[in-house]
Amino acid sequence: MRGWLVSLMFVSGLAYASPTMYTFLSKGQNYSPLDVMQVLEKDYPKMIITEFELDVKNSQVRYEFDMIDLDDNTTTEFYMSAETGRILEQKVEKLEADDYEEVTAAKILRKKQMKFSELVTLALKDGTSFAYLTDAQLDHDLGISYLELEVVNEQHRTKLAFDIQNLRLYQC
Repeated sequence: MRGWLVSLMFVSGLAYASPTMYTFLSKGQNYSPLDVMQVLEKDYPKMIITEFELDVKNSQVRYEFDMIDLDDNTTTEFYMSAETGRILEQKVEKLEADDYEEVTAAKILRKKQMKFSELVTLALKDGTSFAYLTDAQLDHDLGISYLELEVVNEQHRTKLAFDIQNLRLYQC
């Protein structure tokens, strides 16, 4: 992860995306990831979303969400249909040592009394209005808690890093 953050060096990481992914997403009749996030946050108020990932399986768009319950020391994975917004599968596991980075960032988010969906909205407010969110994850590295995001538009895929403590994109 450190290598990725250092190579990202704050905002960048433009790489050409498959135009078919954008085309596929733009023609779909799917719930937005933010709408689904907000439903999960309402239905599971004790838990904090720590990761979102878009997946296409058998020509169907699926959303995967990881949520942490800091009080019970558990993580729950939700696999959801993007088309219906319904839960397809749910797995609960105990937190492990390699969850430290997400737990640290989740604690800061809770201390700020913010939800993951609010953080994603803040991070995406500039320059991504015609892009689709494909990935978002809380992380903590080099003493910084941040939200990693990936969006795709017609031309390219963009990776962003958003500072949770200061609520801003990283600057060089």
